[in-house]
Amino acid sequence: MEPKLNVAQQPILETQAFKVDYAFGPQDQNDEVYLQIGRPLVDLGLQGGLSCMFAYGQTGSGKTFTI
Repeated sequence: MEPKLNVAQQPILETQAFKVDYAFGPQDQNDEVYLQIGRPLVDLGLQGGLSCMFAYGQTGSGKTFTI
């Protein structure tokens, strides 16, 4: 839910939906994240392909450490 103002400048909540390939939680180990996400991207890169990984989450949740 995202708070916004409508054309009459009244507060409303707008629903946002996002499609993702994978979602990991705090119970998931780094090796599982790597096997699901990192390894296929490395293999693709070694074959001359291009890829992108986007990590989204709360500050301090371990994104940089995991990636």
